[in-house]
Amino acid sequence: MKPGPMKGMGSLPATGIVLALGLFATACTQGPVGWHKPGASKEQWQRDQSACRYQAGKEADKRFGQRSSEVGSMVYSTAPTLTQDMAVLEARKEERRLFESCLKALGYSKQTRTNRG
Repeated sequence: MKPGPMKGMGSLPATGIVLALGLFATACTQGPVGWHKPGASKEQWQRDQSACRYQAGKEADKRFGQRSSEVGSMVYSTAPTLTQDMAVLEARKEERRLFESCLKALGYSKQTRTNRG
């Protein structure tokens, strides 16, 4: 007896592959990066980081909500779909971009950390 496709799997393998590739790409693009602002205390960094995360999340949620209406009601369905997964991935990338833009506007710059063994 030949093993057949599992019932109820739908696009699960494709979705898993897309998510894995998305996570890998995100990990590769983020890399080991630190943020620096001359004269900023640890407390100021924590306040600025928190404020930027909040603002970026709020704006990304707003934009994601607007885009989801373009994609259709599938984005809000309970069953994961490739379209939904890609929309979520795009929203997270946009949130990251907004977060970084906020920090740069406050005078922070990215600095790559080097691993010294």
